[in-house]
Amino acid sequence: MNMRRVTLLLCLFLFVQFGEGIAQSKKTKDNFSYAFGILIGNNLSEQLGLDYKQLDMKAFGQNLVAALSGKKTEEELSKASIDIQQSAQALIEAKGNGEKLANIDENISKNFGLFFGSGLKQQGYSADAFKVKDFSKAMKASMSNGKAKMTTEEAEEVVNAKSKELQDAVAKENLETGIKYLAEIAKKPNVKKTESGVYYEILTAGEGEIPSSKNTVTVHYHGTFIDGKVFDSSVDRGETIQFGVTQVIQGWQDILVLMPVGSKWRVYIPASLAYGEMGSPGAIPPNSTLIFDIELFDFE
Repeated sequence: MNMRRVTLLLCLFLFVQFGEGIAQSKKTKDNFSYAFGILIGNNLSEQLGLDYKQLDMKAFGQNLVAALSGKKTEEELSKASIDIQQSAQALIEAKGNGEKLANIDENISKNFGLFFGSGLKQQGYSADAFKVKDFSKAMKASMSNGKAKMTTEEAEEVVNAKSKELQDAVAKENLETGIKYLAEIAKKPNVKKTESGVYYEILTAGEGEIPSSKNTVTVHYHGTFIDGKVFDSSVDRGETIQFGVTQVIQGWQDILVLMPVGSKWRVYIPASLAYGEMGSPGAIPPNSTLIFDIELFDFE
């Protein structure tokens, strides 16, 4: 079992992809916390072979809310994620061998809480709207074959509907914020605009040749959101990156075919030319305006 598969299993209910036509029965108005507990309980039981009695639900719930409230540091959340992946790997391997681990790390409940709470926070959920008591009841029912208030299918419907509602609200707010931000950027004296709508300012003027859409470029980049938070950076990693001009988002494609080798530009990309309404789950929220410092070293 490789670590990537473990991570995908744990993220199963945290990054939901939506299509059109999600059913809207009255069950979508039911308790999200309870529905989420049903799905997480099923996941931990079926995929990892965990029993409800092996978990400390008080620690699970307290840490879920702590992460959801933003009371935990990035370092704590990162460590919990790594620890959970290692624990999950051992559980899956034991389950695959027909075994059951007698001794479970006492921190596993805490780490699960931090992991799932962090994931919910990234999707826009708030601690005020989450009811730990209902979540715990649902997990117990789903993991011990107890009588649950809703089926797995109904729970999925509740979670999908609530997640889509939040996603739509975040998308609307991000779009409006991005439009206002770019309107202010456009007023800066050194800012230019491409025909497609990408804004840019020249930090270093290169004098080399300009790549075409058929070329592979070598660049450094530093990507941030409007608030300055870094979401990706080859500069921070200390390694340049190579890719075909047409293999990146449209805003990059529009800029790269204008940049002479040796240039360093600050680029402001509207959501429609970045990741759009869907965003990039776990990394880029929907309708995010993105800012990149791009340095073009060479192309072939």
